[in-house]
Amino acid sequence: MEIIPPTADTDLDRGARGTRGQTDREVQPAEVAKAAVEGIEQDLCEIAVGAAQGLVAASRASFEQVFARMNGGVY
Repeated sequence: MEIIPPTADTDLDRGARGTRGQTDREVQPAEVAKAAVEGIEQDLCEIAVGAAQGLVAASRASFEQVFARMNGGVY
């Protein structure tokens, strides 16, 4: 089972969001937890939450392109 959350509003990357210029903190941890529990109840193997759903779909269509973009153009 895999849970794939977007950036969640936590202190996990404190300071890094500012360095990246990121102002949108995406979803609240409670939303990720709710989606995870619902996915587990449905016996899903993969649970992508919020904006991560689009990222998963894009990576399946063009993995190299998405991977390079996520890693500053380096592949």
